[in-house]
Amino acid sequence: IEKDILKLLKEQNYIDVETLNEVENLLDIIKEEESKELRKMQVATIGIYNAGKSTLLNSLVDKKVFEIGDVPTTKSLDKYETNDIIYLDTPGLNANDEDTSVAYDGYKNSDIFLFVSNIQSGGLNISESNYLKMLKKLIGNSELLIQNTIFVLTNKDQIDETEVDKVVTEYKSHIKDILETDVILFICDSITYETGKKRNSNELIEDSGILLIKEELAKKMKESVSNKRKERLSFTKKE
Repeated sequence: IEKDILKLLKEQNYIDVETLNEVENLLDIIKEEESKELRKMQVATIGIYNAGKSTLLNSLVDKKVFEIGDVPTTKSLDKYETNDIIYLDTPGLNANDEDTSVAYDGYKNSDIFLFVSNIQSGGLNISESNYLKMLKKLIGNSELLIQNTIFVLTNKDQIDETEVDKVVTEYKSHIKDILETDVILFICDSITYETGKKRNSNELIEDSGILLIKEELAKKMKESVSNKRKERLSFTKKE
């Protein structure tokens, strides 16, 4: 159909080359969006090394499918596919330039993003702040970035309970300085979640915060896939 449209337009001598090029680009966009509609939703992590991205994904899928460790283990775009979601584990942003580039490639082709930070850091570090600024600049719309992103603080049970509110306030302040608006932070602890599963303790599972992240992810999944991808089109076309 696209070829027929182009052929018809080219036969009309009053349409200039520039207009034809614009139409051809538009048809390419339509074709790209149609192909995206056929694929599953893709969820990608964003965060520095040791933020707990892989551990979080393991908790969300309830399987140990992503490698974890005390040294950088994710060097490529590791994937795990369910019936309706593709989970994408990305390298840490602060590992090296090559890993950051690989992580970015995963991000730009995803629909939902988990921006993950280790609450033990006390706030966004330089790498996290700079990357968030870059994403905002590329997308050009803080609201759109927030709509597609779940902001997660991991390891909440690894710091003193009395310090949690203070650290959360610090994170919110850092993020607001960049995005110029408040965001919701989901605070979790995967160790507590896994312990709760082993002990069959609903109290520990709920206290871990993982269920709330699953609920938020399901909520975003129910939003119109078509609309979300069309909104992001202006960003991906800048590449």
